[in-house]
Amino acid sequence: MNKRHPLSLTRPDFRLLETRLIWVQDRVLEESRKTNAITVEDIPVWLVRQGRLVVGAGGERIRAGAGQWMFPRQGQGWVHTMPGSRILSFRFRLRWPNGREVYRRRSTLVLDAKKAPELTRAANAILRALGGRHLWFEEQWEPASCAEFFTLQGHFHRWLAAYGSIMEEHGGLDVGLDEKDAPAMEARRALLEWDLAKPFSRKLLSRRLGAGIQTVTRSFAACYGATPREFLEQRKLQWAQQRLAQSGERIKVIAAELGFSSLAQFSNWFRLRNQASPRAYRDFARERGG
Repeated sequence: MNKRHPLSLTRPDFRLLETRLIWVQDRVLEESRKTNAITVEDIPVWLVRQGRLVVGAGGERIRAGAGQWMFPRQGQGWVHTMPGSRILSFRFRLRWPNGREVYRRRSTLVLDAKKAPELTRAANAILRALGGRHLWFEEQWEPASCAEFFTLQGHFHRWLAAYGSIMEEHGGLDVGLDEKDAPAMEARRALLEWDLAKPFSRKLLSRRLGAGIQTVTRSFAACYGATPREFLEQRKLQWAQQRLAQSGERIKVIAAELGFSSLAQFSNWFRLRNQASPRAYRDFARERGG
């Protein structure tokens, strides 16, 4: 706890970075949808090709129109898409081994695509490499050859380079953590090991870390843009979404695996965070190929 983290504040080792393309979609939205699409763990970015996109996060309510990229602030939030809008959607990871993002995202940024030509070119190259397919989860994409895999990764890293240039211009590089952030790192490790069937407990987390919960919460929010409770809730939601989309397990069983006492309780919890019932979410995901 008292040792300085190996990611020095003055000499970051960029070879340690975790980069991963989670999904990319480019499609017309048939109807208006409001979803809890801004998460703690992954970074979303959108290009509005036509129509309009509205994002709410951290007290902000920001709009992006046709021909604009939107980079949401860090933390949790919701996304409202208008019917007939065509959205290019990215979700990816770019972070240090301790889970902290490489670039600070303290406010939502809207940028005309004309001012980010390389970002748009690289995005279109990724779509071409996928052959027009939607990449919903990385596990669903099975490259036919090493060449196909490295081609996609090359376009993705080219896209990340353009993204990084934009973020450094508007936000700044976060080169790592200092000693004061050790409670946040320990809390994140504990929450990643947390049994999702058990409810969040401030007292239990505090006892496990040997630190006051207020200290842990402040440090955690500063590092990861969310409270420990929000982080755990997001983990549960992502796990439920993936189980619904990719498995044929009964919804009642999924609810029990997450510690809900009834299907109704799970459905109410899920609908509040997705604006859709678990069954509607599953049907929607299957219609879109997973």
